[in-house]
Amino acid sequence: MTQPAIIPVIEQNPKAYRLFAPIVVLLIAANIAADYLYTLFQNTAFYLSESALFSSYWILFVPLVLLQWRWMSSVEKRYLQLSITLLIAALHLVTYPGLIRLLSALFYDHTFAYWPSFQFGLSAYLVQSLVIYGYGFAVIASKKAYNRRQKPLRLPV
Repeated sequence: MTQPAIIPVIEQNPKAYRLFAPIVVLLIAANIAADYLYTLFQNTAFYLSESALFSSYWILFVPLVLLQWRWMSSVEKRYLQLSITLLIAALHLVTYPGLIRLLSALFYDHTFAYWPSFQFGLSAYLVQSLVIYGYGFAVIASKKAYNRRQKPLRLPV
């Protein structure tokens, strides 16, 4: 007896998923390195734990890109696919400060407030979110268009 796929996207694209996780880790490391360089140039203190906390933005891409792929795969109309993409990007930007608040409440002596974290996330990550989710939109939309062109035309008999 076979188990049903929990996330069909992973089963359909195992190579893409195996590449996706290391890319997220690389982005987190790059973000932490950029924070460290910033503190060197500004002559301020660097806190690895705080930098890692605010780099949790990249972790949210894993479930949300998979959700984007799943939802977009079930929709044929391009404007609905674009709406899903924008909704997922907005969801990412709204949940990121909540994740910061939750993690800081669990692991820090102080809790970072939602609104300042939201403003930071919006100013720091809006463009990256739109580019990454937009790329996902372009890949899925072009794949769907290619599959439509490859289907043989069936005439009624």
